[in-house]
Amino acid sequence: MPLRERVDFMRVMFYAGYQAGVSYASHLASGMASMVDGETRKALEILARTLSDEAVNASLYLGRETFTTKYESDELLEILKSVKKEPQPSP
Repeated sequence: MPLRERVDFMRVMFYAGYQAGVSYASHLASGMASMVDGETRKALEILARTLSDEAVNASLYLGRETFTTKYESDELLEILKSVKKEPQPSP
C-alpha cells in the first residue's frame, strides 16, 4: 500500500507507540488473569479484552493515517488521468 502524500510522522510515531503500549498492557492483564481467581480474574479478563480492542482500533487508525486504500489510490489515479487529458494552455 502506498504512503499518503503528506504523512505526519509525529502522529504516526505517537499512534504506533500507543498501539504497542496498549497491546503490551493487554498481554500483561491476560497473563495476570491466569494467576488469580474469582472476581479479580473476571475484571482482568475484561480489562485485557478492552485493551485488546483498543489496540486493534489504534492499529486501524494508524493504517488510515499512514496508507492510502485501494479505493483512494484508484480515485487519485483517475483524477491524475483526467488532469493529464485536459489540454494545457500555451504560454
